[in-house]
Amino acid sequence: MNKLLSNRFVLLLVILQSIASIGFAQTKPNSNIKTRILFMMDASGSMTNNWSTSNRFKISKTVIAAIADSLQKIPNIEMGLRVFGSMSALSLHDCKDSRLETPIRPNNANNIKLKLNSLQAKGITPIAYALEQCANDFIGSNEKCRNIVILITDGIESCEGNACEISKKLQQKGIILQPFIIGLGLSAESAATFDCIGRYDDAQDEIGFKRALKSTMNFILNNTTLQLNLLDEKGKATETNIPVTFYDNTVGVQRYHFIHTLNARGNADTLQIDPINNYNIVVHTIPAIEKKNVSIATNQHNNINIAAAQGELLVTTDGLSTYKELACVISKANESESIDVLTINEKRKYLTGLYDVEILTLPRISIRATRIAQSELTTIKIPAPGIVTILNTNAVPVLGSIFKEKGQDLDWVCDINGNTITETITLQPGNYRLVYKNKGSKRAMTTRDERFKISSGNSATIRF
Repeated sequence: MNKLLSNRFVLLLVILQSIASIGFAQTKPNSNIKTRILFMMDASGSMTNNWSTSNRFKISKTVIAAIADSLQKIPNIEMGLRVFGSMSALSLHDCKDSRLETPIRPNNANNIKLKLNSLQAKGITPIAYALEQCANDFIGSNEKCRNIVILITDGIESCEGNACEISKKLQQKGIILQPFIIGLGLSAESAATFDCIGRYDDAQDEIGFKRALKSTMNFILNNTTLQLNLLDEKGKATETNIPVTFYDNTVGVQRYHFIHTLNARGNADTLQIDPINNYNIVVHTIPAIEKKNVSIATNQHNNINIAAAQGELLVTTDGLSTYKELACVISKANESESIDVLTINEKRKYLTGLYDVEILTLPRISIRATRIAQSELTTIKIPAPGIVTILNTNAVPVLGSIFKEKGQDLDWVCDINGNTITETITLQPGNYRLVYKNKGSKRAMTTRDERFKISSGNSATIRF
């Protein structure tokens, strides 16, 4: 490696050695959730290259030991150490050269330091394999934990493994959160290969190193709070009691799910959210609202505003009705895809705007561009139905359909059963015609029709 890169790496180690003095958080990451940190350390042959008064590997071991000492003072922290490149000579090109040297445990700093003292750097850099193996390193606890990988390396993948895909799968399965990678003076081109694995940090000077390392530790250790404000049309945070889901923006898995709540003061309840991930936030209004790629600033209170103005809709009848489970299909105005099915006499909230409502009466009632207004109840009243009773006194199966008369036009409403002696059908008010014939008849001229009228709350009877 050239002199410039060596100097940059020396700078990184100097800053790492001073990590206790730059004040990363001495607070619990979360009041009840355990944080398990796995250091994944590069022990490849290039780590033995000399710097100034020592070599990279010796200084790296000293740095990790110092970090372990500092972390051990923080409650709810467990640590472990995995190393790659320490077992096989460089000439063997061993792509499975990785081992969990110290299992993840509480109060583990001394064990990590003892193991570090016995290690030697000599092999290659099988990052993908080491990352894949770490899935087993976090097994052994039924508690809910934040599983963190901190990868420290001065090189890129030496084998054919795909560290990006492995990292994605581990995150999708919830085994680890997004890994942290500390690049030891890598070129911009090499550093870019880590973007898909996790959060990469490098710096160009001492100040940059301090910033990067302090930021990394704060991401891992600090409590971060969030207030999600659901705004009405006046910009006031009055909307509430709505389910909300936070999805990991990188791998799409669900991280948090809760029902939005306003506290006793009328403010959105404060949430503890892990800032390691960016999130896609879905507010489960009807229709749902999604805010993508939301970043959470660490070590501070975050306010996120989402417009979610709502009003209510009620479909009911004008007068007494036999409808009990009548369905009403809701869609956004002029869109064919339905967004909800509302039952008659049931109130439900929708985002403000225009909606088409199709009520599955016989015949169907379609109401276009119904406006839902902020904090208002929109009521649709339909006529109360009547019923027609069809008596097949001959007990001979028939084929038949009911049509509604519209002037000279006949609109099909439904088919009758035709195989029963008695059939009752609920219909909206109007003039109708029943057209039928015996099922066994082979002549169209045997078709008959019966006209009848339906009015709200009344019944009609047809006898064959």
